[in-house]
Amino acid sequence: HGLHRAQLKAGEHIAISGAGPIGLLAAMGALHYGAEPILIDLVEERLQMARELGVRCTVNLAKENLEEKIKEYT
Repeated sequence: HGLHRAQLKAGEHIAISGAGPIGLLAAMGALHYGAEPILIDLVEERLQMARELGVRCTVNLAKENLEEKIKEYT
């Protein structure tokens, strides 16, 4: 619902905070729209699951600078 309300379009980037079940579903929805999700979390195992599901852009806040990674991805 949030992706639809944001009027997400193909080719756009969207930052998603949290790679738990809801964040993963939001990222998968963004991929379905043709967008590029940037999934942000502290837990590497969750980010690994996201990559296995096709999310290319992930940020581990425990190890990486969020602003620098988002600039790199966009």
